[in-house]
Amino acid sequence: MNKTEINTQLNDVLLRQSFTTDAADVVTLDRCLLIAENYAIVENSLAVLSDLNKRRSYIFYGGLGELLGIGRKGESSVVDTIWEEEIFERIAQADILRKQLDELKFFHFIRRSAPAVRSDYYMECTLQMCDKAGKWYSVRHRISYFAPPQSDSIPMALCLYNIVPYVVGESRIVNSRDGSVVSVAEENCATILSEREKEILSLISCGRQSKHIASQLSISVNTVNRHRQNILAKLGAGNSLEACSIAERLGII
Repeated sequence: MNKTEINTQLNDVLLRQSFTTDAADVVTLDRCLLIAENYAIVENSLAVLSDLNKRRSYIFYGGLGELLGIGRKGESSVVDTIWEEEIFERIAQADILRKQLDELKFFHFIRRSAPAVRSDYYMECTLQMCDKAGKWYSVRHRISYFAPPQSDSIPMALCLYNIVPYVVGESRIVNSRDGSVVSVAEENCATILSEREKEILSLISCGRQSKHIASQLSISVNTVNRHRQNILAKLGAGNSLEACSIAERLGII
């Protein structure tokens, strides 16, 4: 799978959520904007808050933004996309591919976590980023998600970029409350789907139609179709082909 395919899948998973719209959402946005701005100030970060519901990003430029030549320290901007292209253009292409695949895994990890503890986790990795002159720097990237405790959807994502004198190895998920660490490479995504759903998706990946799957598993076509819809919802896929591709990348089938 290439960078464009992974980006499309991650984009679809994030934006196909069923978002709620109420007064609490406004409070959440205001609070998260303040958090992002303060990170940029205190840590000299490039801080990007993405509103997944409104498909808009707020970028706050700390010292790193000035070092890379993409924004003066203390400034901010708003873009109508959840992808900060001006930042992505400065990241080594191999790191972008790895970053997006690991973020796909991390998002599924967060979705399986209880809403009350989702904000306890962040994922971090090291990226190589260049300035306008082509000089490369090691940059620590962190991503975390924010959501109202009573909500199943995840409307806010915060990305932080900081220059660091050390390199974090493989991407890892960190619990900021107790310090526990999970390797993204070892993250088991197998539990996203039930055993029956994995069985059906495996048959779909072999080109089997619903009526043939129903006959082979001794279940009704309606049951197969219901499982299909559940699979698409859990994987954030738009169709069965895309679901198979996501499942293969996550090691589910």
